[in-house]
Amino acid sequence: MASKYSKTVKAGFFRRNMYYLLTGAVALVTAATLILVFTLGRGAEIPVVQEPAEELPTVTKPIVFVMPVEAATVGKEYASSKLMWNATLKQWEVHEALDFKAEAGTAVRAAYAGTVASVTTNNLSGTTVTITHDGGLKTVYKSLGETVSVAAGDNVSAGQQIGVVSDSQKTERSEGAHLHFEVYMDNVPIDPATYLPELGDK
Repeated sequence: MASKYSKTVKAGFFRRNMYYLLTGAVALVTAATLILVFTLGRGAEIPVVQEPAEELPTVTKPIVFVMPVEAATVGKEYASSKLMWNATLKQWEVHEALDFKAEAGTAVRAAYAGTVASVTTNNLSGTTVTITHDGGLKTVYKSLGETVSVAAGDNVSAGQQIGVVSDSQKTERSEGAHLHFEVYMDNVPIDPATYLPELGDK
């Protein structure tokens, strides 16, 4: 009889305290798991997730030419969208260049560092020096004197003398001695004043 009563009391105890017993068991299992993880993982390197490095923007310096002829005056300006009168040929035409008027023999300088692509002489343009630059840029110097100080393949620096002003360009002979200065970007003519801040806004 006592044994039966004892069993009934035990069963009632478990029923009344089931929640606490289960909660305690879960806590013990969790604690054991944490201890195990801590013990096994002790000393292991924890991977560090690095944020991708922020790309800094590329800063491109503006291209600035030195004046190809010092103390010169601008004769004919660049005109690709309007016609200008050519007094030598007696006709209206576009003028995709800047003409710098100066005394014959005045030094002509490379406007920008680059490589001499060619030196030519013909009846129409006179003596011409063509210089290529990085980024598809090209400068052309026409109406130079016959003797130039550079040759094809030479590397030149900005401001280096390449020749002298003359009136060798027969298509503009009536303009007198001057440098006929052309600029191209990817073989498309552009206004040289774009790179000559000394000329100011035209």
